[in-house]
Amino acid sequence: MCSSDLGRGQLLEAFKEMGAIVTGLERQEFPGRPGYIQISELGDSRFSGEAFDLIILWHALEHMPSMKLMLDEICDHLNEGGVVAIALPGFSSWQSRLFGRHWFHLDLPRHLLHVSNAQLIQALRHRGMDIIGVSHFDLLQNVFGFVQSALNVLLPRRANNFYRLLKSSGRSHTLSLFGWMILAVPILPFAMIEYLLAGVAGRGATVQVSARKPMSSLS
Repeated sequence: MCSSDLGRGQLLEAFKEMGAIVTGLERQEFPGRPGYIQISELGDSRFSGEAFDLIILWHALEHMPSMKLMLDEICDHLNEGGVVAIALPGFSSWQSRLFGRHWFHLDLPRHLLHVSNAQLIQALRHRGMDIIGVSHFDLLQNVFGFVQSALNVLLPRRANNFYRLLKSSGRSHTLSLFGWMILAVPILPFAMIEYLLAGVAGRGATVQVSARKPMSSLS
């Protein structure tokens, strides 16, 4: 199994405990990096001729300069019958249209690609992949995305500040974080309603697509 941009390897560790042989890819070094996470890309020469049964890009594709090149590399390194699982912001989502430039998952300039669900699915099918699953439900990503986006509209000069405080640590941030939580609580019911309705309608703030590489014909 190969995965990309999965943080400190919690998902890979779970697969290892199940007996899988795993390789993680990150673009830059970070403290405490496990040995099975390499600083590399799938197109690196060290992976020439290698193939995997499962490749995961969990909120990684949007950071790549080219979807075409990334999907080409994935298909080249996937075994027949192998599966690719991709999660990314849904650019055709209700949240994207509602919040526009204030949308949390737009995340400029870190996100380089902004593709619709249909574009991703079409690109996979164009490479001969069979779509086996599409989901628009991600409770944490979608609900928090709505809350932070709404806060961005209310306080545009402090965009994504709530998110940054949640990611940081230290006593000096506690009071500020408490203030943001007071603002966030009234937004939460609307976020939950949008999460459920958008998910059912196929317009969730994030989308997860899984596809399988067909087996070659034996005839």
